[in-house]
This record gives sequence, C-alpha cells and structure tokens, in this order.
Amino acid sequence: MKGKLAITAACCLLAGCAKPVPERTLPPLIAFNPAYCAPSVVLQDATPVIVGELETPKNEILFDESNPCVRQQDGTPAIYHVFHLPAADQPYLITVRTEPVGPAYLVVTADFIAADGTVTRRIGGDGFSFHGISLTALLRSRPGEEYLVVKSDPSRVGYAFDQISEVSLLYSTATTTVVTSKTGKTSSFTSFSSTPVGGSRNHNFVFSHNGSLHVTASPILVNK
Repeated sequence: MKGKLAITAACCLLAGCAKPVPERTLPPLIAFNPAYCAPSVVLQDATPVIVGELETPKNEILFDESNPCVRQQDGTPAIYHVFHLPAADQPYLITVRTEPVGPAYLVVTADFIAADGTVTRRIGGDGFSFHGISLTALLRSRPGEEYLVVKSDPSRVGYAFDQISEVSLLYSTATTTVVTSKTGKTSSFTSFSSTPVGGSRNHNFVFSHNGSLHVTASPILVNK
C-alpha cells in the first residue's frame, strides 16, 4: 500500500497535480471621495511606450484604489495613469485597450498632452468600441504630443450590462486499436479526431474605475 502511495505522489509531481489558479476578480469601484485626489495630473514617472512592443502581462496596468486619482474640473474623481509617448520620425498607431477583471469593467477616456502640459486632444467614450470582451480605441500619433493620460470615466461608471460571448471549442479524441495476429503478436494503432463544439457564455459587468489597461504602439505599414 505504501508503495502505491509513493507511486501516486511521484506521478502527481510529474504531472503537476496542483490546484487550479482561481480566476482573478475585482469588485466594481463605482464611487470614492474626491477629497483624497490631487487637483491635477502628475506627469512625472510616466510609463514609456515602445513602438513595436507587443501586449503582454508585464505591461498591463491594473486600475484599482491603489492608483493615483485626480479631481477633475467638474469635481468628479478619476483614477489615472500617465504614459510617455515615443518620439518617432514617422506616425504610429496607438492602441488603448481595457478589459474587465471579474465583474469590474474599466471604462476610460484619454488625453493627449504636450510637453508644456497643454491638452492637445481628448478621446471620450465615443472613441472606444467593443472588440470581443474588450473596449478599444485606435489612435494615430501626432507631432508635439508627448504624454498620454488614460483616466477612468465617472460619467459612465456604475452602469451594469450583460454581454454574451460565443464559445467555439475543439475537442480532440484519441482512438487506439489493438490488433492480435494468429501467432499472438499484438500491434497497436492510434488515430486522432477533432470535434467542434459550440456554445455561449453570459457575462455580467459593471462599468467601473477598476479593471485592466494596456497601451501599445505599432508602426503604420505603408504599401509601396
């Protein structure tokens, strides 16, 4: 019996018998006290954006109560993050993408700012569109814009909504056939087949100050 337990333990170590990692989640943050927020955005220590750098978990910005917040002109508070845009001879495409963390669905606006702190353009909620489970804005760079400030959008925070996503899975089946000859010799043959299975998932979200943000930049390819 002890031998069987030892074998089972060894198999678990080899096969990685670990508890599944729970899906991360954030409660929707829909209100907080603006008195705790700074009167203006601080541009120092901005996160650099590199042209051609792909979106990865390492360059994710997680919006939550630990992030800095700003008290806007209308008195509403917003969580924000500052990005330093790259200087480039050619224009490039900036992608601002948010996605939910659990039920908390980050909804944002974006301000482009010059080196002297002047806001050169603002991208409101109508500049973002749904792409699958994400909200995305594709923006072309302009000369003189040095910073990008992404802020949570209090005007839309608190709205609850449902989203249905279609799920398409591919199940793989392995079939092993064992053939025994008249002489008693056996041969085995394994074949694989795939069966598509479709379905849908219903998600319940709340537009929130919390959630996940990625900002990336990519070169604009010109056909010659």
